[in-house]
Amino acid sequence: MNFQNHIHFTAQQTAGFEVRQQLRRRRVSDLPGGKMLWLAVAKVSCIALVVVCASVLWMGSFSSQAQLTIQATEANLHNIRNEQIRLLAERARLMSAKNIHSQAQQALALYVPEKGQVYKIR
Repeated sequence: MNFQNHIHFTAQQTAGFEVRQQLRRRRVSDLPGGKMLWLAVAKVSCIALVVVCASVLWMGSFSSQAQLTIQATEANLHNIRNEQIRLLAERARLMSAKNIHSQAQQALALYVPEKGQVYKIR
């Protein structure tokens, strides 16, 4: 067995191109990391900007819709309170002694005796 051939075989190039190290100085206007890196960063930044703008628009529409719902609910609450005040006033009017006596006179023909009258309780 010949070991030299085996060593020679593994020492050969596996790729068909040469790897060159670039030993040039970087210009002042060059970006660190290379052009491809910064193109990728720009693409990701644009996508992130679009996503942020879309989320801000969605949140703004959600906020305005919530504000309209709150205003409608407050208007409904105001109407309900006015109706409650009106109903309490009507209840107070119906429960007053004067109204009860007038309703008793009209519906049941009951009259409160005056000082000079005699009445019988059975």
